[in-house]
Amino acid sequence: MSADPGRPGTEAIDPRMAEFEVVMLALRLDFGIPATLAAPGGRFAAALSWALDRGLLALSPDGTRLALTTDGRLLSNEVFGRLLD
Repeated sequence: MSADPGRPGTEAIDPRMAEFEVVMLALRLDFGIPATLAAPGGRFAAALSWALDRGLLALSPDGTRLALTTDGRLLSNEVFGRLLD
């Protein structure tokens, strides 16, 4: 990550960090993220599985989305930190 000298107040990030940012920001919304991101072998699978097992994430009624629970919102920094690992 480095600042873009041509655009004050901006920061250039690599694609991997951009993907994390999208997931993190989406988890902060009630709509959450696609449940497919928790599929085995995916980049975020281990962290999302960990959060699901601890009740920090919940599956939507139709099974297509994951969102932070009330406890998950309180411990969201822990969830986001694990997504970065």
